[in-house]
Amino acid sequence: MINLFLMSILWMLMVGLLSFCVLRKHILLTLLSLEGLNLGLLLLISLFFSYQFSESYFYLVFIILMVCDSVLGLCLLVALIRVSGNDYVWGLSLLC
Repeated sequence: MINLFLMSILWMLMVGLLSFCVLRKHILLTLLSLEGLNLGLLLLISLFFSYQFSESYFYLVFIILMVCDSVLGLCLLVALIRVSGNDYVWGLSLLC
């Protein structure tokens, strides 16, 4: 049962990484891929810590970091859409 759970978590991580590499055209799609990777990492870490430690503070810290990452990504997305009108990655210029 644990082996199936571990394989599904690894599958989630691989699909998230593949979608992050393939769907690079829009920032919203990359943010969704990063959220999938974060969720897979959270499940993998929870599986690892359930056998090793009984600390639950790390889960709380990791979830807080996930939320902060999501909020920062959405704020940058809204700022980009207000400035340029779209969320294409190729429209970004680091010089301006």
